[in-house]
Amino acid sequence: MVRPFIYALSTGLVFSKLFFDGLGEDSLIISFATIGNSFFFRPVGAALAGHLGDRLGRRAMLIAGCHGRKPSAAARLRP
Repeated sequence: MVRPFIYALSTGLVFSKLFFDGLGEDSLIISFATIGNSFFFRPVGAALAGHLGDRLGRRAMLIAGCHGRKPSAAARLRP
């Protein structure tokens, strides 16, 4: 159970130098806020997807999830 916290600590420290270096001392706070958002919204999304999966069907949610990832994958592929 310690692994997520080690991941969050190391990622927060790396993100502050890699992505938010121009913001000075606020870069560490912003990088930890980014990781904190993912820890908060993952269970929220799981609850929402679980509720909709019970109502609409798991197959429909699987298809919606696959189609929902396409824009982010396309954004990663462009130069």
